[in-house]
Amino acid sequence: MQDVHIVYPFEHMLHRAEGYEQEFADDEAVAIIDWGCSYKQEQGYIVLEWDSEVDLDFLKRLDADHDVVDYCVYSVPCGDGLGVTTLPSEQASTYVA
Repeated sequence: MQDVHIVYPFEHMLHRAEGYEQEFADDEAVAIIDWGCSYKQEQGYIVLEWDSEVDLDFLKRLDADHDVVDYCVYSVPCGDGLGVTTLPSEQASTYVA
């Protein structure tokens, strides 16, 4: 299971969250698990969760989207331990923008 934490300017966040709700409405493998505003810089954020690995085409879309301030991908632990990881090396090597 992997999550993507996406940061947007606050004024874009709600529109983007609604867009993701529509885009993934029929996809049981992807869910919006959180959205809101950061405290310090008041940036909007959205957290999407995939049942398995995040689709690389989705990450390419984020890279190309000028409204995306930043994003990170992390694995969600399915047991004990933190489970904080980056993209597996074979994924990262195929995903070089």
